[in-house]
Amino acid sequence: FNAKIYYFFAAFSISALTLIFALSDPAFPATHHTTLVVGYAMAQTGNIIIAVVFGVIAHFIGLIFGMVLNTDCGTHIDPPAVAIATCSLIIFTLF
Repeated sequence: FNAKIYYFFAAFSISALTLIFALSDPAFPATHHTTLVVGYAMAQTGNIIIAVVFGVIAHFIGLIFGMVLNTDCGTHIDPPAVAIATCSLIIFTLF
């Protein structure tokens, strides 16, 4: 058990827990993709600026993917999952 890693993912745990509120209000924002990517970037680099930049990128990837590819179509691809996969690939490849 590494206590340092636990702190990086504490925000993700809280953010994932708030998804319960989305069950009662579909307009409740999903932020788990942003906080997970920030935790990954912080754990890999130790630099808060890089972590925040990756968090913003993940948020915009989720928004853009949801607006462009999930509008007026018969399928659904989870935008937060795409943001997590894309940013995680970049983070773990570069750092």
